[in-house]
Amino acid sequence: MKKTILLPMLFALTMLTNCSAKNKTEKETEKNVKTEQKEILTNKNENDKVKFINIEYSNKIEGLNVSVAFRPIILKGGDMVSGTAIIEFNNGKSSYTLTNKHFAISSKLIEYTSKDDWHIDDFTPKDLVLD
Repeated sequence: MKKTILLPMLFALTMLTNCSAKNKTEKETEKNVKTEQKEILTNKNENDKVKFINIEYSNKIEGLNVSVAFRPIILKGGDMVSGTAIIEFNNGKSSYTLTNKHFAISSKLIEYTSKDDWHIDDFTPKDLVLD
């Protein structure tokens, strides 16, 4: 009978230990992701200000609010701009982020300069609200 009680207790203790380790690992991973996201959004030249386009989507996706921090880098086909974006999904209680290195929006939505009609040399930071 003692073995019958001891085994579930040992299993429960093992699960608690694994959950604790997982939470610690998740926190470390989250910290690393946030650091990586900051690096993505920063310029190579430390003297430059960090610039990006803030995008808020007015419609929820699966009940989540969606916001984007976007740095346009390349012109695509003349009517799109593409670059790195950090997309945040938030339901008010919790949130998570994704990094998309190929995020694109219409080039008509932003002001930018390009010397070679390929790379974006500079752009004007702004806040957008999209459907």
